[in-house]
Amino acid sequence: MPSLTRTRLLLLAAFFSALMQGGTARSQGKQKNKIGQDVTFTTYDGVKLTGTLYGNSSGKRDAVVMILHGIDAKKGGSRSQEGIGELAKFLHADGYSVLTFDFRGFGDSKKISNEQLFWNTRKNPHNGIQYLKKRKGEVIDQKDFKDAYYPYLVNDIAAARAYLDQRNDAGEVNVSNLIVIGAGDGASLGALWMAHESRRCRDKTPMPRAFDPPMLGEPEVKDVVCGVWVSISSTIGGRGAYLSRWLIEAGRTHKVPQAFLLSKTDSKNENLVNGILKNIKPNKKWKDALKSTGMETVAGGKLNGAALLKLTDSQAKIKKYLDGLLEGRGRKRTDRKSDTFRYYYTHPTNGRAAKLQKPAGEEVGWVDVPLFMGK
Repeated sequence: MPSLTRTRLLLLAAFFSALMQGGTARSQGKQKNKIGQDVTFTTYDGVKLTGTLYGNSSGKRDAVVMILHGIDAKKGGSRSQEGIGELAKFLHADGYSVLTFDFRGFGDSKKISNEQLFWNTRKNPHNGIQYLKKRKGEVIDQKDFKDAYYPYLVNDIAAARAYLDQRNDAGEVNVSNLIVIGAGDGASLGALWMAHESRRCRDKTPMPRAFDPPMLGEPEVKDVVCGVWVSISSTIGGRGAYLSRWLIEAGRTHKVPQAFLLSKTDSKNENLVNGILKNIKPNKKWKDALKSTGMETVAGGKLNGAALLKLTDSQAKIKKYLDGLLEGRGRKRTDRKSDTFRYYYTHPTNGRAAKLQKPAGEEVGWVDVPLFMGK
């Protein structure tokens, strides 16, 4: 092959340089147009969860929304199911920060980052691994879940909250205005998590000694603006859910607004929601005091769960509800530094410290699932 002249070499170099720069520009443009950033965070028992964080670019809404996808023991579920992404992008466009994530065993959240911790019942006695069909390996899959294991997925919500605390301290979100939206069984898990937050209190003494008595602050549910429950389920993966009990703690005792969204033709879910509302607001006194807690219907036909969230009517009603609650709430972002504090469960009647929930020095604490299940 004849050798190339210096001029031809220079021309070829210029051509390939322009080609590479064009490709880089297209790649950067594609990256800039992407809405949402893939993120990962770890649960207290060593499960690596994958999610998408839609950052608040406009600063219009000083609040962060956590969306919980529906789960199905047979069909699965993930943050990519119909309706989740549509609502996340809609709220993000209106100025909200939004976090979606896959529950353990679902979607992209099947990796155990710490097998020595997860499978060790002595080091990790609270994660319900006795309810798993497969009890080894670096992968956790919902096909191996027994019905009794599904309530333990509430620990994933606790991990998501801890992750948002970190983002709060980085100045990216405001967890003092935290909104939780859940669909189907994900909504039921959200209700369980609210009961957990209703009893979880910070020991206001940073890095205390083990024998120091706690000086408790307010329940952590104070940071929750509201819960929006879409086609809420009476079960969690086939296990009965104590919805009224959980939502009485959050919705009546701590007056956190609860909105129930469902299709107009879903009479079964309507009966369930009416029963829950009757328990939360049993008389005129509570009906007058909790006017922001109630039911909303949309013309969704046979749609239910997360699929309802793709409807423009659903999105508009959720936006109007959130805007009304945030108006005048006035809770500004403050540093959490959650890993430096102890947290305690309090007794539901006297508010005193009942049990250590998270020691100082750890980022994520565990949820005492049996405490909220059964009689």
